[in-house]
Amino acid sequence: DGLTLDLGRRITEGLRLALNYAHLDAEIKSGSFAGNRIPFIAENIASVHLDYTVNDSWHLYSELQYIDERGFSGDFTNALSKLEGYTVANAQLDFSRRRWTISLRVNNLFDEEYSDSGAAVLDPMTFASVESFYPAPERNALPTTVTNNPVRAPPATCCSVVMMALPCEYRRSGSALSASVINGVNIIDRPTIMTV
Repeated sequence: DGLTLDLGRRITEGLRLALNYAHLDAEIKSGSFAGNRIPFIAENIASVHLDYTVNDSWHLYSELQYIDERGFSGDFTNALSKLEGYTVANAQLDFSRRRWTISLRVNNLFDEEYSDSGAAVLDPMTFASVESFYPAPERNALPTTVTNNPVRAPPATCCSVVMMALPCEYRRSGSALSASVINGVNIIDRPTIMTV
């Protein structure tokens, strides 16, 4: 059983606000674990999104996400403690000029320490279920470059090298060009064209 609410409102010509909330009573209905909560399902999830278009060139997007506490994945007995709930903020700044858009997305803006996943695993010494945490990434940034210009894909035998400090993404209208990253250098070889 659950409830989902999605609200969106244009505040000004360039500013849009969206609120999302979901409540889920995830309970096992039958079997030997009947009545227990389904592991790794948060009871409450909420988010707030601000989308601001400054002008034809600049765009700013930010989001605040809340995930309620959850049982560990695989803990159908509900015997272990819970993964703590957390709130994380992300932001993205876009600059568009002619056919290009350059973006910088910062995830975990306030460098929140949290664990996004965890599992009940078997302790090889005691054969008991124990908690295993997987920490979420610290603050991180992802720059991307996007073009809406129809470009011709290089032939499969071609190898183009694009020097970038961090991974980047290449797109064209209607299709995407894949790239691999080796030591901070994006190498496009044997490109794969896929429809998006």
